[in-house]
Amino acid sequence: MASQVKFPEVEARKALNPDGTPIEATSTKFWRKLREQPLVPIGSLATCGALVAASHYLRKGDRNQFQKALRWRVGLQGLTVVAAVVGTLYLGSGTPAGKEGDEAASTIGGIATSPGRPATVHQLGRAEERREAERQQLSQRLREAELREEQDQKRQAEEVLLRPGGQGLRTRPIIGRDGRDRSKAENDPALAPEKQI
Repeated sequence: MASQVKFPEVEARKALNPDGTPIEATSTKFWRKLREQPLVPIGSLATCGALVAASHYLRKGDRNQFQKALRWRVGLQGLTVVAAVVGTLYLGSGTPAGKEGDEAASTIGGIATSPGRPATVHQLGRAEERREAERQQLSQRLREAELREEQDQKRQAEEVLLRPGGQGLRTRPIIGRDGRDRSKAENDPALAPEKQI
């Protein structure tokens, strides 16, 4: 005989989405959506009523009333679509309680999914690979920035050393001057530059 033992932690895990929120029952979701946007189901019922009236007038053979009923159906259907769009934009996207905005409804842990559907194992694996690649790129950029910072500090230290005016330890050579004293060169013909004729 099979055992009727149930493991509560397994049952609890099955009742949760990957992001840890509880899975919502269909009837609960229906009533929640009805409370969030009541004009949409009302408009849908009115549209269906106009369609039923049109089919009734078609069977009776009253073309004028049939045309009016179809026009009512089109108008009510348009109002229903407008109510759905306005409700979505004005009231929010109908996200479950505790979540804010459109992004929370369409992403679970940074993975884009259909609303109400958990991410697949493949999507979770790909998301982890992308996160790891981003971490590696970030660490590479940090290493490059640190190396550039060190090079800048070395360059600035050399500039301080080479600054003219005695602020540094040595002066930068000036092009055209070799650092010899010109007064000696005038007296010593071996050090004097050659004169052109």
